[in-house]
Amino acid sequence: DMIKNDPNPLPSPYGFIYTNSNTPEQVYDGKCFPSYHYDVSPIAISLSTKLDNDFLYLPCEESEIQKSIQRLGCASLVDVGIAIDSDTLPQNIADIVFQDITDLNQLNEFAKKFKELGINEVNCLSKLVEYTEIKTIAELKTLAECYQEFEMFDNIHSNLDYGRYMICDSGHFDYDENLEDYIDFEGYGAQKLMNETGAFTQKGYILYHGYNREMENILSENLGMEVKEELQTSELKLYMPLTITTYSEEDDYGRFHQSDYEGTLSSDELCGYEDELADFIESYSSHIKSDRGLMEYYDKHDTVNAKVKGCHFEFEQMDRDVYGVAVLTLNASLTEDELTTIKQYVTGQASDGLGEGLEQQDFELGGRDVNIHLWNSDNDWSLQTAEEMGFAEQKMTMGGMSQ
Repeated sequence: DMIKNDPNPLPSPYGFIYTNSNTPEQVYDGKCFPSYHYDVSPIAISLSTKLDNDFLYLPCEESEIQKSIQRLGCASLVDVGIAIDSDTLPQNIADIVFQDITDLNQLNEFAKKFKELGINEVNCLSKLVEYTEIKTIAELKTLAECYQEFEMFDNIHSNLDYGRYMICDSGHFDYDENLEDYIDFEGYGAQKLMNETGAFTQKGYILYHGYNREMENILSENLGMEVKEELQTSELKLYMPLTITTYSEEDDYGRFHQSDYEGTLSSDELCGYEDELADFIESYSSHIKSDRGLMEYYDKHDTVNAKVKGCHFEFEQMDRDVYGVAVLTLNASLTEDELTTIKQYVTGQASDGLGEGLEQQDFELGGRDVNIHLWNSDNDWSLQTAEEMGFAEQKMTMGGMSQ
Protein backbone atom coordinates (compact mmCIF):
# COMPACT_ATOMS: atom_id res chain seq x y z
CA ASP A 1 0.00 0.00 0.00
CA MET A 2 2.85 2.43 0.79
CA ILE A 3 4.53 1.76 -2.59
CA LYS A 4 1.22 2.06 -4.41
CA ASN A 5 0.35 5.40 -2.77
CA ASP A 6 3.88 6.80 -3.14
CA PRO A 7 5.39 5.33 -6.33
CA ASN A 8 8.71 7.19 -5.92
CA PRO A 9 10.27 5.99 -2.66
CA LEU A 10 13.87 6.98 -1.96
CA PRO A 11 16.12 3.98 -1.40
CA SER A 12 18.79 4.16 1.32
CA PRO A 13 21.24 1.67 2.91
CA TYR A 14 18.74 1.29 5.76
CA GLY A 15 15.55 0.88 3.79
CA PHE A 16 13.10 3.01 1.81
CA ILE A 17 12.13 6.59 2.64
CA TYR A 18 8.58 7.62 1.76
CA THR A 19 7.69 11.28 1.55
CA ASN A 20 4.45 12.76 2.85
CA SER A 21 2.64 16.05 2.27
CA ASN A 22 5.05 17.97 4.52
CA THR A 23 7.69 19.81 2.48
CA PRO A 24 11.14 19.43 4.11
CA GLU A 25 12.92 22.68 4.86
CA GLN A 26 16.59 22.93 5.77
CA VAL A 27 16.91 24.98 8.96
CA TYR A 28 20.38 23.94 10.11
CA ASP A 29 23.23 25.38 8.08
CA GLY A 30 25.85 23.07 9.53
CA LYS A 31 27.20 25.72 11.89
CA CYS A 32 24.56 27.54 13.96
CA PHE A 33 21.49 25.87 15.39
CA PRO A 34 18.05 27.37 14.78
CA SER A 35 15.79 28.47 17.61
CA TYR A 36 14.52 25.34 19.29
CA HIS A 37 13.02 25.35 22.79
CA TYR A 38 13.79 21.80 23.88
CA ASP A 39 13.27 22.67 27.56
CA VAL A 40 11.51 25.29 29.66
CA SER A 41 13.92 28.21 29.69
CA PRO A 42 13.36 31.43 31.68
CA ILE A 43 15.43 33.44 29.19
CA ALA A 44 16.38 32.74 25.55
CA ILE A 45 19.12 34.92 24.03
CA SER A 46 19.80 35.60 20.35
CA LEU A 47 23.45 36.15 19.42
CA SER A 48 24.06 37.52 15.94
CA THR A 49 26.58 38.83 13.45
CA LYS A 50 25.91 40.27 9.99
CA LEU A 51 25.91 36.76 8.54
CA ASP A 52 24.82 34.32 11.24
CA ASN A 53 22.46 33.95 14.17
CA ASP A 54 22.74 31.62 17.18
CA PHE A 55 20.65 31.02 20.30
CA LEU A 56 21.38 30.42 23.97
CA TYR A 57 18.86 29.07 26.47
CA LEU A 58 19.63 30.33 29.95
CA PRO A 59 20.68 29.09 32.39
CA CYS A 60 23.57 27.34 30.70
CA GLU A 61 27.18 26.47 31.35
CA GLU A 62 29.86 29.09 30.64
CA SER A 63 31.29 26.74 28.01
CA GLU A 64 28.02 26.96 26.04
CA ILE A 65 28.42 30.73 25.76
CA GLN A 66 31.98 30.33 24.49
CA LYS A 67 30.91 27.68 21.96
CA SER A 68 28.22 29.98 20.61
CA ILE A 69 30.73 32.80 20.14
CA GLN A 70 33.05 30.43 18.30
CA ARG A 71 30.23 29.19 16.03
CA LEU A 72 29.63 32.78 15.03
CA GLY A 73 33.31 33.15 14.18
CA CYS A 74 33.92 35.87 16.81
CA ALA A 75 36.64 36.34 19.37
CA SER A 76 34.45 37.66 22.21
CA LEU A 77 30.99 38.98 23.09
CA VAL A 78 32.10 42.47 22.08
CA ASP A 79 31.80 41.41 18.44
CA VAL A 80 28.33 39.89 18.87
CA GLY A 81 24.89 41.48 18.82
CA ILE A 82 22.75 40.42 21.80
CA ALA A 83 18.94 40.44 21.96
CA ILE A 84 16.21 38.80 24.04
CA ASP A 85 14.55 36.14 21.90
CA SER A 86 11.92 35.11 24.48
CA ASP A 87 11.35 34.82 28.22
CA THR A 88 8.87 33.43 30.75
CA LEU A 89 9.36 36.13 33.39
CA PRO A 90 6.60 38.34 34.81
CA GLN A 91 6.73 41.71 33.06
CA ASN A 92 7.82 43.75 36.11
CA ILE A 93 10.72 41.36 36.75
CA ALA A 94 11.69 41.30 33.06
CA ASP A 95 11.80 45.10 33.01
CA ILE A 96 14.44 45.02 35.75
CA VAL A 97 16.44 42.00 34.59
CA PHE A 98 16.74 43.25 31.00
CA GLN A 99 18.08 46.68 31.94
CA ASP A 100 21.50 45.43 30.84
CA ILE A 101 21.32 42.53 28.40
CA THR A 102 25.00 42.80 27.50
CA ASP A 103 26.00 41.19 30.80
CA LEU A 104 25.36 37.54 29.94
CA ASN A 105 26.84 36.29 33.21
CA GLN A 106 24.31 38.33 35.15
CA LEU A 107 21.43 37.17 32.94
CA ASN A 108 22.61 33.59 33.35
CA GLU A 109 22.71 34.01 37.13
CA PHE A 110 19.14 35.29 37.22
CA ALA A 111 17.95 32.55 34.86
CA LYS A 112 19.45 29.92 37.16
CA LYS A 113 17.62 31.42 40.14
CA PHE A 114 14.29 31.55 38.29
CA LYS A 115 14.74 28.00 36.98
CA GLU A 116 14.93 26.80 40.61
CA LEU A 117 11.69 28.56 41.52
CA GLY A 118 8.22 27.24 40.81
CA ILE A 119 5.41 29.29 39.31
CA ASN A 120 4.03 30.22 42.73
CA GLU A 121 7.45 31.37 43.94
CA VAL A 122 8.05 33.51 40.85
CA ASN A 123 4.59 35.07 41.22
CA CYS A 124 5.35 35.79 44.88
CA LEU A 125 8.63 37.47 43.91
CA SER A 126 6.80 39.51 41.27
CA LYS A 127 4.28 40.65 43.86
CA LEU A 128 7.08 41.59 46.24
CA VAL A 129 8.68 43.71 43.52
CA GLU A 130 5.50 45.79 43.52
CA TYR A 131 5.32 45.96 47.32
CA THR A 132 8.98 46.88 47.84
CA GLU A 133 9.13 49.25 44.83
CA ILE A 134 12.54 47.98 43.78
CA LYS A 135 13.86 49.22 40.44
CA THR A 136 17.45 48.07 40.04
CA ILE A 137 19.11 44.75 39.26
CA ALA A 138 21.12 44.88 42.49
CA GLU A 139 17.93 45.29 44.53
CA LEU A 140 16.23 42.45 42.67
CA LYS A 141 19.20 40.18 43.34
CA THR A 142 18.94 40.89 47.07
CA LEU A 143 15.17 40.37 47.07
CA ALA A 144 15.51 37.05 45.24
CA GLU A 145 17.80 35.79 48.01
CA CYS A 146 15.37 36.48 50.85
CA TYR A 147 11.90 36.71 49.26
CA GLN A 148 10.54 34.02 51.58
CA GLU A 149 11.23 36.15 54.63
CA PHE A 150 8.27 38.45 53.89
CA GLU A 151 4.57 38.45 54.62
CA MET A 152 2.17 40.56 52.55
CA PHE A 153 -1.30 41.69 53.58
CA ASP A 154 -3.25 42.99 50.60
CA ASN A 155 -5.39 46.11 51.03
CA ILE A 156 -4.24 46.71 54.62
CA HIS A 157 -3.42 50.44 54.77
CA SER A 158 -3.79 51.56 58.40
CA ASN A 159 -3.42 50.52 62.02
CA LEU A 160 -7.18 49.98 62.12
CA ASP A 161 -7.11 47.70 59.06
CA TYR A 162 -4.20 45.70 60.47
CA GLY A 163 -5.68 45.36 63.94
CA ARG A 164 -9.04 44.26 62.55
CA TYR A 165 -7.39 41.72 60.26
CA MET A 166 -5.25 40.22 63.03
CA ILE A 167 -8.13 39.89 65.48
CA CYS A 168 -10.93 38.92 63.08
CA ASP A 169 -9.36 37.17 60.11
CA SER A 170 -5.87 35.88 60.94
CA GLY A 171 -7.09 32.87 62.91
CA HIS A 172 -4.92 33.73 65.93
CA PHE A 173 -7.97 34.63 68.04
CA ASP A 174 -11.46 33.27 68.67
CA TYR A 175 -13.29 36.36 67.49
CA ASP A 176 -16.82 37.09 68.69
CA GLU A 177 -18.46 39.78 66.58
CA ASN A 178 -20.72 40.66 69.51
CA LEU A 179 -17.65 42.15 71.23
CA GLU A 180 -16.65 44.36 68.29
CA ASP A 181 -17.72 47.60 69.99
CA TYR A 182 -15.42 46.80 72.92
CA ILE A 183 -12.29 45.98 70.91
CA ASP A 184 -9.67 48.64 70.16
CA PHE A 185 -8.65 47.41 66.69
CA GLU A 186 -6.60 50.50 65.93
CA GLY A 187 -4.74 50.34 69.24
CA TYR A 188 -3.90 46.68 68.76
CA GLY A 189 -2.71 47.33 65.21
CA ALA A 190 -0.48 50.18 66.41
CA GLN A 191 0.99 47.99 69.16
CA LYS A 192 1.77 45.24 66.65
CA LEU A 193 3.53 47.68 64.35
CA MET A 194 5.71 48.95 67.19
CA ASN A 195 7.25 45.49 67.56
CA GLU A 196 7.51 44.60 63.86
CA THR A 197 9.63 45.57 60.87
CA GLY A 198 6.83 46.53 58.54
CA ALA A 199 5.35 49.34 56.46
CA PHE A 200 2.16 50.34 54.68
CA THR A 201 2.47 50.54 50.90
CA GLN A 202 0.11 51.30 48.03
CA LYS A 203 -0.52 47.56 47.70
CA GLY A 204 -1.02 46.84 51.41
CA TYR A 205 1.02 46.06 54.51
CA ILE A 206 4.38 44.30 54.17
CA LEU A 207 6.15 42.58 57.06
CA TYR A 208 9.82 41.58 57.06
CA HIS A 209 11.15 38.88 59.40
CA GLY A 210 14.69 38.54 58.07
CA TYR A 211 18.23 39.61 58.95
CA ASN A 212 19.64 40.67 55.57
CA ARG A 213 21.20 44.09 56.13
CA GLU A 214 21.16 44.97 52.42
CA MET A 215 17.45 44.15 52.28
CA GLU A 216 16.82 46.28 55.35
CA ASN A 217 18.57 49.23 53.70
CA ILE A 218 16.46 48.80 50.56
CA LEU A 219 13.24 48.71 52.60
CA SER A 220 14.30 51.77 54.56
CA GLU A 221 15.16 53.76 51.44
CA ASN A 222 12.23 52.67 49.27
CA LEU A 223 9.46 52.44 51.86
CA GLY A 224 10.77 54.35 54.83
CA MET A 225 10.47 51.11 56.80
CA GLU A 226 11.89 51.40 60.31
CA VAL A 227 14.04 48.38 61.08
CA LYS A 228 13.61 47.32 64.69
CA GLU A 229 17.01 46.50 66.15
CA GLU A 230 15.48 44.52 68.99
CA LEU A 231 12.26 42.74 68.10
CA GLN A 232 9.96 41.43 70.80
CA THR A 233 10.67 37.72 71.02
CA SER A 234 8.95 34.71 72.50
CA GLU A 235 10.09 31.22 73.42
CA LEU A 236 8.82 27.87 72.19
CA LYS A 237 10.04 24.54 73.60
CA LEU A 238 9.96 21.22 71.78
CA TYR A 239 10.28 18.14 74.00
CA MET A 240 11.81 14.79 73.05
CA PRO A 241 12.19 11.61 75.16
CA LEU A 242 15.74 10.54 76.05
CA THR A 243 17.41 7.16 75.79
CA ILE A 244 20.21 6.50 78.31
CA THR A 245 22.56 3.61 77.63
CA THR A 246 25.53 2.23 79.57
CA TYR A 247 28.07 -0.59 79.53
CA SER A 248 28.49 -0.36 83.31
CA GLU A 249 26.91 -3.15 85.34
CA GLU A 250 26.27 -3.03 89.09
CA ASP A 251 27.17 -6.07 91.18
CA ASP A 252 25.59 -7.25 94.45
CA TYR A 253 27.84 -4.92 96.45
CA GLY A 254 26.82 -1.75 94.60
CA ARG A 255 30.05 -1.58 92.64
CA PHE A 256 30.15 -0.95 88.88
CA HIS A 257 32.25 -2.87 86.41
CA GLN A 258 32.50 -2.96 82.60
CA SER A 259 29.99 -5.20 80.84
CA ASP A 260 30.04 -6.69 77.37
CA TYR A 261 26.39 -5.82 76.91
CA GLU A 262 24.72 -2.45 76.53
CA GLY A 263 22.05 -1.71 79.10
CA THR A 264 19.30 0.89 79.10
CA LEU A 265 18.38 3.17 82.00
CA SER A 266 15.19 5.13 82.59
CA SER A 267 15.27 8.90 82.20
CA ASP A 268 14.22 9.44 85.81
CA GLU A 269 17.70 8.28 86.85
CA LEU A 270 18.98 11.62 85.52
CA CYS A 271 16.99 13.48 88.16
CA GLY A 272 19.23 15.15 90.69
CA TYR A 273 22.03 15.80 88.20
CA GLU A 274 20.86 19.24 87.10
CA ASP A 275 24.22 21.00 87.39
CA GLU A 276 26.16 18.14 85.79
CA LEU A 277 23.74 17.97 82.83
CA ALA A 278 23.92 21.73 82.30
CA ASP A 279 27.73 21.66 82.32
CA PHE A 280 27.74 18.58 80.07
CA ILE A 281 25.72 20.05 77.21
CA GLU A 282 27.22 23.54 77.55
CA SER A 283 30.74 22.15 77.30
CA TYR A 284 29.91 19.99 74.30
CA SER A 285 28.14 22.80 72.40
CA SER A 286 30.80 25.44 73.07
CA HIS A 287 32.02 25.11 69.46
CA ILE A 288 28.82 26.76 68.19
CA LYS A 289 29.81 30.42 68.22
CA SER A 290 26.82 31.88 66.41
CA ASP A 291 24.22 33.83 68.37
CA ARG A 292 21.60 31.79 66.50
CA GLY A 293 22.77 28.47 67.91
CA LEU A 294 21.64 25.52 65.81
CA MET A 295 19.83 27.83 63.37
CA GLU A 296 23.28 28.68 62.05
CA TYR A 297 23.08 25.39 60.12
CA TYR A 298 19.59 26.00 58.73
CA ASP A 299 20.35 26.87 55.10
CA LYS A 300 16.89 27.60 53.71
CA HIS A 301 15.89 31.19 52.92
CA ASP A 302 12.32 30.90 54.13
CA THR A 303 9.96 32.25 56.77
CA VAL A 304 11.13 29.63 59.28
CA ASN A 305 14.68 30.94 59.00
CA ALA A 306 13.34 34.45 59.47
CA LYS A 307 10.98 33.76 62.36
CA VAL A 308 13.20 31.41 64.41
CA LYS A 309 15.90 33.68 65.74
CA GLY A 310 17.76 30.97 67.65
CA CYS A 311 17.66 27.31 68.70
CA HIS A 312 19.58 25.39 71.33
CA PHE A 313 19.29 22.09 73.18
CA GLU A 314 18.96 21.67 76.91
CA PHE A 315 17.57 19.17 79.43
CA GLU A 316 14.46 19.71 81.48
CA GLN A 317 12.80 17.75 84.27
CA MET A 318 9.03 17.40 84.12
CA ASP A 319 7.56 15.48 87.07
CA ARG A 320 9.97 12.53 87.45
CA ASP A 321 11.23 12.36 83.88
CA VAL A 322 14.03 14.24 82.18
CA TYR A 323 13.54 15.30 78.57
CA GLY A 324 15.70 16.71 75.84
CA VAL A 325 14.40 20.15 74.86
CA ALA A 326 14.92 22.25 71.75
CA VAL A 327 14.41 25.84 72.87
CA LEU A 328 13.36 28.14 70.02
CA THR A 329 13.54 31.93 70.23
CA LEU A 330 10.86 33.34 67.91
CA ASN A 331 10.55 36.73 66.25
CA ALA A 332 6.96 35.88 65.31
CA SER A 333 4.50 33.08 65.87
CA LEU A 334 4.74 30.04 63.59
CA THR A 335 2.04 28.70 61.31
CA GLU A 336 1.22 24.99 61.38
CA ASP A 337 3.32 24.39 58.25
CA GLU A 338 6.25 26.34 59.70
CA LEU A 339 6.02 24.40 62.98
CA THR A 340 6.13 21.15 60.99
CA THR A 341 9.19 22.38 59.10
CA ILE A 342 11.13 23.38 62.21
CA LYS A 343 10.20 20.08 63.89
CA GLN A 344 11.69 18.21 60.94
CA TYR A 345 14.86 20.28 61.19
CA VAL A 346 15.18 19.78 64.97
CA THR A 347 14.59 16.05 64.52
CA GLY A 348 17.44 15.97 62.02
CA GLN A 349 19.71 17.82 64.44
CA ALA A 350 18.76 15.44 67.25
CA SER A 351 19.55 12.38 65.14
CA ASP A 352 22.31 13.39 62.72
CA GLY A 353 23.50 16.83 63.83
CA LEU A 354 24.43 17.88 67.34
CA GLY A 355 22.69 14.84 68.81
CA GLU A 356 24.82 12.34 66.92
CA GLY A 357 27.98 13.79 68.41
CA LEU A 358 26.44 14.30 71.83
CA GLU A 359 25.52 10.65 72.26
CA GLN A 360 29.17 9.68 71.76
CA GLN A 361 30.21 11.69 74.81
CA ASP A 362 30.36 9.88 78.14
CA PHE A 363 28.39 11.35 81.01
CA GLU A 364 29.15 10.25 84.57
CA LEU A 365 26.00 9.24 86.36
CA GLY A 366 26.43 8.08 89.95
CA GLY A 367 29.80 6.40 89.38
CA ARG A 368 29.16 4.91 85.95
CA ASP A 369 29.56 6.21 82.41
CA VAL A 370 26.39 6.59 80.38
CA ASN A 371 25.53 7.93 76.95
CA ILE A 372 22.53 10.16 76.40
CA HIS A 373 20.64 9.90 73.10
CA LEU A 374 18.33 12.74 72.05
CA TRP A 375 16.80 10.60 69.31
CA ASN A 376 15.97 6.95 68.82
CA SER A 377 14.31 4.91 66.11
CA ASP A 378 11.47 3.61 68.28
CA ASN A 379 7.95 4.35 67.13
CA ASP A 380 7.15 6.09 70.42
CA TRP A 381 9.79 8.79 69.87
CA SER A 382 8.22 12.18 69.23
CA LEU A 383 8.95 15.90 69.21
CA GLN A 384 6.15 17.90 70.78
CA THR A 385 5.34 21.27 72.24
CA ALA A 386 4.52 21.61 75.94
CA GLU A 387 0.86 21.93 75.01
CA GLU A 388 0.99 18.74 72.94
CA MET A 389 2.75 16.97 75.82
CA GLY A 390 0.09 18.10 78.27
CA PHE A 391 2.57 19.97 80.49
CA ALA A 392 0.83 22.65 82.50
CA GLU A 393 4.02 24.51 83.34
CA GLN A 394 7.76 24.19 83.34
CA LYS A 395 9.13 22.37 86.39
CA MET A 396 12.88 22.59 86.26
CA THR A 397 15.44 23.60 83.63
CA MET A 398 18.78 21.79 83.57
CA GLY A 399 20.69 24.30 81.44
CA GLY A 400 21.55 24.47 77.83
CA MET A 401 24.12 25.62 75.39
CA SER A 402 24.60 29.37 75.02
CA GLN A 403 22.51 30.90 72.26
